[in-house]
Amino acid sequence: MASRDDDRLRIKPGAPKRPDGSQSGQRAQRFVSQVLKQVSKAGAKNSGARGARPASTFGRGRVASRLAGRTLGADARRVIIKSRFVVLKKAGANSVSTHLRYIERDGVTRDGERGQAYGAETDTADLKAFEERGKGDRHQFRFIVSVEDAGELEDLRGYTREFMQRMTTDLETRLDWVAVDH
Repeated sequence: MASRDDDRLRIKPGAPKRPDGSQSGQRAQRFVSQVLKQVSKAGAKNSGARGARPASTFGRGRVASRLAGRTLGADARRVIIKSRFVVLKKAGANSVSTHLRYIERDGVTRDGERGQAYGAETDTADLKAFEERGKGDRHQFRFIVSVEDAGELEDLRGYTREFMQRMTTDLETRLDWVAVDH
């Protein structure tokens, strides 16, 4: 049997559809609405002018980041930061303890060992005490900090501590945090 071009599989992708049958354009609009709703809940205020840039203070530290960006040299370290805002009341009673167990799980270190949480002033953080200190908190920020040359850094913990100290300074507030190197 000879192979012919018309016997080949041809994929003709269509517009993505949601399980309820609606189109992706509607989904995108719904997502934008959800984001704006969450930003509003977090305290941002609408400037009132349609299409104008909002005059909110949401995301303190933006001025410091602009100033720092102007003075970066050619040898500056690139970092990607993924952040997550967690409303603890909606996340559930075990959300914090589950997350802390997850970041300390087996196989996360360079050697494949179990991760060890540390804090600003200790190399072995007490996660139960950290969880207790945050019992009354309304929300929690969770960050993944990915340093471009993390494998070449001699002291990743020192880098993380310096990074968190800069966040404390930029945000002008005291931060209670724990971290695990992955």
